[in-house]
Amino acid sequence: MASCTILNRRRDGRAFQVHLECRMPGDLTIMGDATFIQRDDNALDFDDQDHTSPAVLHKCAGNTAAAAGVESHGR
Repeated sequence: MASCTILNRRRDGRAFQVHLECRMPGDLTIMGDATFIQRDDNALDFDDQDHTSPAVLHKCAGNTAAAAGVESHGR
């Protein structure tokens, strides 16, 4: 797992494009881009720049705004 920081973001309608810096175990740092697109049901379609981890993110029930459930479409 990694801890990521958003370095830059841009919105185009329902799409959010972000440029990320992620710190991985072992002092490894990677940078990349990801896109979030808001769906009609308010879930988010997620895709990374290499299309290796597409997912649908759903808001969890309850009061925790930062929590999200993931429906993976990975390969």
